[in-house]
This record gives sequence, C-alpha cells and structure tokens, in this order.
Amino acid sequence: MKVVSVSVVYIFCLMGTSAAQENDALPTTVPPLIGMAVVHDAGLANQVGEWRIRLTLPKISWHIKGQDKPIKAWPKLETGLEKQTIMLRMDGPSALSPSYVVDLKGQPLNREQILARLRHETPVWVSVDGKRPDPYYLQLTHPEALIVILGAREKAPRPDLLPAKKITASKN
Repeated sequence: MKVVSVSVVYIFCLMGTSAAQENDALPTTVPPLIGMAVVHDAGLANQVGEWRIRLTLPKISWHIKGQDKPIKAWPKLETGLEKQTIMLRMDGPSALSPSYVVDLKGQPLNREQILARLRHETPVWVSVDGKRPDPYYLQLTHPEALIVILGAREKAPRPDLLPAKKITASKN
C-alpha cells in the first residue's frame, strides 16, 4: 500500500511539472510597442490610391550612470524619452508590402474598418518585426485593441524603434 501511494504522488508530481512548463513558456519574439494611431489622410472617396496612418511612438533610451560594482552607492538607471512619428503608407503603388492593421485574433481589418476605428487618436500595439506579437504580450489587452504590423514599406523590421541601450561607467 505504501508503494502504491508513493507511486501516485510521484505521478502527480510529474504531471504537475509538465503542466507548469507548458503554461509558463516565455515568448521568443520581439515585444510590441504601444503607440497612438490616427488616419491622417483618408485618400480618395472612391477607395482608390494611397492613404496614410500617422503613428506616434515613444523612443526610449537608457544608460547606467555610475560604476558597475559600487563601493558606496549603486549606479543609477537614467532614461530618456522622445516622440517619434511615422507616416504609414497604405495601399497605393509600391512593390513593397505595406503595413497592415489586425485585431487581437489576427484578422486583418479592411479600409472602412480602419477608417472608422482610427478616426481619432487611438492606442495601438505596434509590431516592429513585421510579425504578429506573441500572445504572451497581449494577455492583459482590451479585446477591442488593434495591432499595427509594420511592413517592408516602413523598412520592417525596425530595431531602431526599440529602447536603445547606452552604458557609461563614470564616477559620481
């Protein structure tokens, strides 16, 4: 009886660790940025030709000021923030793939849906690597949120939009 109960406990432990490993998987993709999007130029009323979306993103830079191994005080993390605006060219003549807008389920939105939802500045997720963001990053997102996936026209992937690291070791 003792062997059976030990075996049952061992099996439950194995099942518990395998379930924990599946649920706790970390993403392997680039995290999306949060930006503001608004239709800037809706184009022609007959839905032919190029139209534009203005995308405003925070450009974050950071560096460590101080010594890596402090004697008296820990180094300080200093951050800087500037606004960066990108005009996304939608449709129109170009051999390069444009950026596109999808909902949280990954369904692309058509022109009319985008014009209606981005009539005013709206917070959006922005994928800088040209791929849909990992669901891990979208767990706490409002169900009506939109994702702007940058295309080759905007030179995706765009690592320059990610936080820039500058490490300086100087004495305070």
